[in-house]
Amino acid sequence: MSNAKARAFTLIELLVVIAIIAILISLLLPALGTAREAGRTVVCSANVRGLAQGQAIYAGNFKDFFAGPTTSGYKGQVGQSGNTAYVSDTSAETPTSTMDWISPTMGETMGLSANRGQRTAQIFNKYGCPSARLYNQQVFNIPPMTDVNDFNTILNRDGIRQVSYMAMEGFMCWPATAPNAGSLVAAIGGDTTFGHDTPVKVSSAYRPRLDMVGAQPGTKVIVADGCRFFAKQGGATFLDFDTDCTPRYFGSFVSSGPTYHGSTEYGRQVRSDAADDRWKASFRHSGFRINAAYFDGHASIMKSTDAWGDASPFYPGGSKYVGGSETPEAAAFYNTHSRNIP
Repeated sequence: MSNAKARAFTLIELLVVIAIIAILISLLLPALGTAREAGRTVVCSANVRGLAQGQAIYAGNFKDFFAGPTTSGYKGQVGQSGNTAYVSDTSAETPTSTMDWISPTMGETMGLSANRGQRTAQIFNKYGCPSARLYNQQVFNIPPMTDVNDFNTILNRDGIRQVSYMAMEGFMCWPATAPNAGSLVAAIGGDTTFGHDTPVKVSSAYRPRLDMVGAQPGTKVIVADGCRFFAKQGGATFLDFDTDCTPRYFGSFVSSGPTYHGSTEYGRQVRSDAADDRWKASFRHSGFRINAAYFDGHASIMKSTDAWGDASPFYPGGSKYVGGSETPEAAAFYNTHSRNIP
């Protein structure tokens, strides 16, 4: 019988094993992180595709008009119902603000709450992009809303995540040159109904209808990743989210578009009221990309450089690129002004 005893690890051998394990972990962690982000991107792509399909169903029920500030949110826009149409408990399909197109199209399908504060939190928290992980530090209540306590209770108890998805103003808003635009602006006391005239001017005949978005709906973006900008106030930066039912500008559901350099969602133009890197909250997927869904129902990933350059996906056919306030990429892409948007 052998008297040899089992040989134990020496300290050097143990250290070598630990080093090998550390090297393996360092090699595997980036791959796991990449796989995790790829999974988030897939979920996000499914989300935007579902939102686009919800708009298609809505349009099928409303003579080709899709939901937005001048359709489902029209009463709030022109002051017929004002804030009273939205606050507190209403229904799952009632817009949380005149800009909200998600509740009218997906409220019943998503099982959204009848309470405006809870419905808003559900849209941003439960049905948002999994890569949109920033949280609002506060809720603006200018003008003061009667149900602002609903929002603050949720903010303090559960938190309200950043805005995930935006529709493009070029498709959502009446053009500023539309007939009777001046009288409507006077009626609502602002310019919420109307989009920018730069860098693209939308035809005065355009209306938010599926049959007017362009000859190739599969090239036109109806919804994309997007986050409301980081506002600067009192030396701090935070997400811009308010309870106003009739926001003067685009609010938490509609964006001015990536080729507009001053965009509070996508732009990089230096602003006194916004963080210079605000665009990163929108281009949040690997390589600074966004998921975009198109009017034909398909979704794809888009690079930030492409979104900043070509305006065509974000404006209806028949619009005209006129320049002004454009991104450097758009200025290079359209090396001459007054080009038609197909």
